[in-house]
Amino acid sequence: MAKLVVLKFVNGNFEQGFSVVLQISEEGDRPFFQTIGHLPAAPQLPQLYKNWQTIYHGFDDRTRKHTTASPHRLEIPAGQVTNVSMRDECDNVAHTLAEQLNQWLRSETFRPIREGILENLKRNDRVRLILQTEDPLLKRLPWHIWDICDRYPRTEMALSAATYGSVRRQPHHPTVSGAKVRILAILGSDHGIDVQADQRLLRRLPNAEITFLVKPKRKELNDQLWAQGWDILFFAGHSASQPNDEAGKIYINDTESLTTVKLRYALKKAVESGLKLAIFNSCDGLGLARDLADLQIPQVIVMREPVPDLVAQEFLKSFLEAFARGESFYLAVREAREKLQGLEDQFPCATWLPIICQNPAEIPPTWANWCGQSASEQPKATSGKERSGHRVAPHLDADSSQGIVIRITADRPAATQTLPRPVATAKRRPKSKSQKFLERSSDITQQLYQFGNRWLQLGLLILQATVIGGVSSCVGAAIGFWLAYRSPMTSWWQIWLPKLSGLLPFGLQLRPAIVLFAVTGFCTACGLMHTRHLERQPWFWTSTLLAAFGYALAWASWQFGMIQTTWAGMIVLGAIAALFLIAGLGLVEHPLLHVIIAVVGTGLVSWVGLLSAKPVILLLSVQGNTVLSADAFSTALYFFSRLGTVISLWFAISYFVIAPRMLRSRWQ
Repeated sequence: MAKLVVLKFVNGNFEQGFSVVLQISEEGDRPFFQTIGHLPAAPQLPQLYKNWQTIYHGFDDRTRKHTTASPHRLEIPAGQVTNVSMRDECDNVAHTLAEQLNQWLRSETFRPIREGILENLKRNDRVRLILQTEDPLLKRLPWHIWDICDRYPRTEMALSAATYGSVRRQPHHPTVSGAKVRILAILGSDHGIDVQADQRLLRRLPNAEITFLVKPKRKELNDQLWAQGWDILFFAGHSASQPNDEAGKIYINDTESLTTVKLRYALKKAVESGLKLAIFNSCDGLGLARDLADLQIPQVIVMREPVPDLVAQEFLKSFLEAFARGESFYLAVREAREKLQGLEDQFPCATWLPIICQNPAEIPPTWANWCGQSASEQPKATSGKERSGHRVAPHLDADSSQGIVIRITADRPAATQTLPRPVATAKRRPKSKSQKFLERSSDITQQLYQFGNRWLQLGLLILQATVIGGVSSCVGAAIGFWLAYRSPMTSWWQIWLPKLSGLLPFGLQLRPAIVLFAVTGFCTACGLMHTRHLERQPWFWTSTLLAAFGYALAWASWQFGMIQTTWAGMIVLGAIAALFLIAGLGLVEHPLLHVIIAVVGTGLVSWVGLLSAKPVILLLSVQGNTVLSADAFSTALYFFSRLGTVISLWFAISYFVIAPRMLRSRWQ
């Protein structure tokens, strides 16, 4: 299922934080979910990005000086200083930036946004994730490394301006099936780069009609944009953006550069005539994207930073292959971007460069849409010969010196063409009361379904964590019982544990039961670490050893005679076990809250008498009782499975229900 996720950065900055609105909708439909979150101040992120940018530009400069095989599509402004740095340093700073960005996006005040995404998206959903902001640095951050994007492999990120609108396109001719994708390819200044490689890639496209403009003059480019309806506008060559991405320019030949302002009317005409996609396979294109957004071009692909020539060519090749074979526009970009990872040993952070700039009012096209256009999608001809009935046919001749020479010839019309009359559209009738009632009932039913579905998912997550905790505790108890009382190590425990007891304070006596408790805690932690949708640190030994220590300490607490025969003993035992088990999981958000709820919840269950350890504790603590009966084994399994179930239940309720709701109601 295709879904659209929009993150709107309403206001703010890195010094004060950002207010963010999340909207989720089915593709082409109105939003069915919306919530508000806040990203706290993060003044370190701009500095980290500038550090990475300086190192990256320095590495780029170093590469250009030491190789001629892979020059860069970058114009270096006068006065710009580049620092030389090694590849490892660039990778290290990039890793630090990625960690800081993900930590920022896991902030407590941003939790409603994160939970909203996790609750409303499925792993196999095809998702367009649009970041809507005017902040230039937010646009440059590598959002694709957000761990949410890793959770959903069919997701790709795009940027959008805060203001946008749809374009009223001209009426179109009907066309026969098998129409070709019309591409206007501009091959600009090629000083130090190989734009002919881009030309060869484009010419291999199936079902494509391509017009190449090699180092065109301004008037020639302007006339082509006005003359015909294009589906794709492609540029290869040198480009640059002004500071803060305020404007961009392209070098159309060796002596001329143009901003989009100088092509404004021609580009508006191209959009009205059907232009859906612009690809700028050149450097530093966010300034260009900002200008093109004002013209309401539906989709634009640009490069965030200076791009090596080889990286630009590989991205174009992979994107066109994926898009032409039927992959969706966003997934084709993601596939092409991820394939660049194979070049990152030579060109660090190559996967950070390509980015989509999207007009949210438009739905991305597919290659099949263009090749089998309906009557409403074919661009209308604008030349006088076409209006008089002539058919214009382009012919492309190869020439070794000029690359491509375009010759347009006009054939005589075989017969007068008659355009079909427009179909009259019936006026919309006012809705009756019954129709309004049915629509309202449908909306209420949909809301109830979404509400029930959300709570059903939460219930399943809680049930999963509870079952995992109970089963893993039971398995741990079985293993621990065998190690303590039935294994070849039983005689070793009998000899050495009493000797080790002399080293302990408060007169504590070690028994084989402590092995049973420790192994049970170890296995319970192993189980809970595999609970679905659990945001935690990638720990293993820390989590399991803390849980083992906590369970062993819980058993030791029972030896104090003052609490052995009262319910307080079980409360203390359960509280200590829950404390170390949950604290050791390394939860990213609300760890103290989850520990408190698990401890208090386990204590309440013990207080009402639903969880009693007295029989098993007294049985296992008998002096010299090293080989126990089957009754003791079943009693131990029963007790530990209940203990693990209770702790896991309260932890799951805290993690999936209490913490998110407390934050949404802003009650800390």
